[in-house]
Amino acid sequence: MDPSYNLRQQKIYDDYNMLTDENLAEYLNNSEKYSSEVLSVIKDILAERNVIEKGASDIEVQTRLKQRHGCVTAWLIFMIVANSLASLVYLIAGVNIIVTVDRDVRPIIIGVLVLSSLLNVYFASLLLQWKKSGFVGIAIMSVLIFFVNLAIKMGPGRAILGLVGILILYGILQIEKDGVSAWDNMD
Repeated sequence: MDPSYNLRQQKIYDDYNMLTDENLAEYLNNSEKYSSEVLSVIKDILAERNVIEKGASDIEVQTRLKQRHGCVTAWLIFMIVANSLASLVYLIAGVNIIVTVDRDVRPIIIGVLVLSSLLNVYFASLLLQWKKSGFVGIAIMSVLIFFVNLAIKMGPGRAILGLVGILILYGILQIEKDGVSAWDNMD
């Protein structure tokens, strides 16, 4: 305990010191609900426990407290790379598909596929930034692409495989690090 604490800060310290690191991190994640005095004491407790550096900025604290398993990070990076490549393939091969393979495929469909791949890159980057809205975006894009696949006469079985990707992503986001899943860490 910091010897310069006043009586109120000592009481706060005593009350919060018995909580787990995870509980203290949750208080910091919901900082708008607590006074700066309480948050300062919580940071001091976490610094004493070597969870964060003494005097760490709010951004450093958030980065340190929110962690994801390496497999989750690897999957999100894979999604970014795969969707980037998919958008290039759709863009480059799209004309060939229209001309040589299926004249019923409209150029707008190729545009939708390119745009959805680029949006998935954006949504995966939101997931890397701890935003659940990235998952919602990917889910919406998957449903949209399901209907696009049906429109270009892809079989329903193959079209459904894209929807399975949402379940896989959700499952991967459930992988825990230090007892907390990436999903639970997201805003």
